[in-house]
Amino acid sequence: MFSSLHDWLLANIGNSSILGIGDVEWYGCFSVNSWLIWKRRCCLLFDDKYVERTDFISHGLRIAAEFVEGLRKVETHRRLHTDVPPIWHAWTLGWVKANADGIVDIRSGVAASGGVLHDEHG
Repeated sequence: MFSSLHDWLLANIGNSSILGIGDVEWYGCFSVNSWLIWKRRCCLLFDDKYVERTDFISHGLRIAAEFVEGLRKVETHRRLHTDVPPIWHAWTLGWVKANADGIVDIRSGVAASGGVLHDEHG
């Protein structure tokens, strides 16, 4: 048995012995449909105007197929191209870099923001 939800998710995502559906491997079906179930749950709980407009299962399989196809293209690209590794340089002593981002829900007026400061040590 699994000791946590995390272990169960990793075991299912990495399980290549389970057959997928059609041309979509299991990891694609499981990953995408788990996310869609969570998204649907949140919509049902927090959006009182939410209406299911598509057949949930066929919608999930279509998105899973697109997800797996995208991963295949990325893997093909990796085999055909040599990537240049990113190079990080420490900031000059005494300098600080600030990164910030934010989001606003216009309907409710709720906003959130966050930020981080980096010095020469990262």
